[in-house]
Amino acid sequence: MSTKNLKWIAIILPIFFLGAVLTVRTRFGADQSTWFVEIILFALIVIGIIAFSTWIFGVIGQREHEIRARTEQLRALHEAALALTTELNISAVLQKVVDLARELANARYGALGVLSEDGVIEQFITSGLEPSERERMGTPPVGKGILGILANEGKSVRVSDIETHPRSSGFPPNHPSMK
Repeated sequence: MSTKNLKWIAIILPIFFLGAVLTVRTRFGADQSTWFVEIILFALIVIGIIAFSTWIFGVIGQREHEIRARTEQLRALHEAALALTTELNISAVLQKVVDLARELANARYGALGVLSEDGVIEQFITSGLEPSERERMGTPPVGKGILGILANEGKSVRVSDIETHPRSSGFPPNHPSMK
């Protein structure tokens, strides 16, 4: 729903609601202007206000969440652009890129492989691992299994569980569990 439509709904819906309440009051309350009719109408008004406010605040909350997510993406892109233009060390730039990508994806771990001309991973940059954890895993991957799909076939892959994918070739010892 667009913001323009939301603005119109916020104006028109309360007017229709008020008209409905006045119609009910005129039709049923004109003959018997009793406290019972007034209490029922008041209760209907309160329920209508609460329902409308809850709905509007929910829509506003959803919009705020979308704006925060977009702002975070723009911040990360800005940081990546700064890193690319101000940093002279390519390793530092690549580390910043994988850190920002991991943060944007809200992932615990991230990795970036740099391929040689013959398609072999010559540099493997990780994010989310302590240096000691990375060192315990041993030799970085060479581009087989699922990484081979990315490196050699140039296709992106989205899987729900890495370990059950048919092209998965397993993880080295001390590798953190990944899904």
